Amino acid sequence: MYLVILWGAFGACYAVKQQFFTPAPANFRSDDFYVSMKVLQNGGKSHVEPAAICYENASDELPVEFQRKVRINMGNYQNLGVFWKMLLPPVSMVAFTFWSHKLLRWLGPFLLIGAFIANTFLWEMNLFYCIAFLCQNIILILVLVDVVLSRLQMQIAVLRYLSYFYQMNLALLIGWFKSIKGVQHDAWQPTKRN
Repeated sequence: MYLVILWGAFGACYAVKQQFFTPAPANFRSDDFYVSMKVLQNGGKSHVEPAAICYENASDELPVEFQRKVRINMGNYQNLGVFWKMLLPPVSMVAFTFWSHKLLRWLGPFLLIGAFIANTFLWEMNLFYCIAFLCQNIILILVLVDVVLSRLQMQIAVLRYLSYFYQMNLALLIGWFKSIKGVQHDAWQPTKRN
């Protein structure tokens, strides 16, 4: 009756009892999330097992990670189309977790773009908007500096974090556009791992 997850199963790091297993539809890009949400939708429960151990290799190449995030985020938006009713009522534990751990992150690129557009019109109105707009532009310049430095095989940790944050939000945005366009086939290449 339990699904072993740490909010939203990922990769091979979860287990599902057979009676609760529902395979993802064809052309779904994030089947692990689909399977875990189907368990909850069908009355199953999730359980985090602190003693469970799972190893997963990861890529340290940002372009490879970026493409993986685009694919995953295509699936995120596909799943949102299937499970949007689980966001309501927002006071249930599943809905609250879905809102706070998933949906707000998926909306990140739209919130960033909206804040930037708003500040382009508001920056002259008062000091707060002026400082916010200045900070937004400085951060974007620092991200570009990180891109240049990484091509020169140089890294500064703070710039890497900023760059990763913005690149992953860009992956979310591209994933959204690709999910709107529709997934044409269900074949995808596994991420190159270390």
